[in-house]
Amino acid sequence: MTLAQDYRRALEGYRAAKVQFVLTELDLALTFWEMSRNARKPEVAERSAANARRAYATAQHFLNEPDFPRRHRRQMFRRIAKLEPLLNPRGGRQPEDQSIGNSSLP
Repeated sequence: MTLAQDYRRALEGYRAAKVQFVLTELDLALTFWEMSRNARKPEVAERSAANARRAYATAQHFLNEPDFPRRHRRQMFRRIAKLEPLLNPRGGRQPEDQSIGNSSLP
């Protein structure tokens, strides 16, 4: 195997891991949001909601990278479509959310 082949293989592995990481963060955000809705104690609800927002922001950071594989954006957008109204129920987007809605999905 040549150095160029090794590099391509490593890059493919990195991109696949990034996609899986973002999917996991979005699923984690949904899980934390559900936990916040079902919490009996206000402090648990607040902590879970904060964790949901943090997981969403982390996923968003990686989604906005220019080399994020476009073929996976549709799958991510489905999860984002579920999360945005939950995390921002008053409508509109938070400032850090602006670039998510502006990307054109295939």
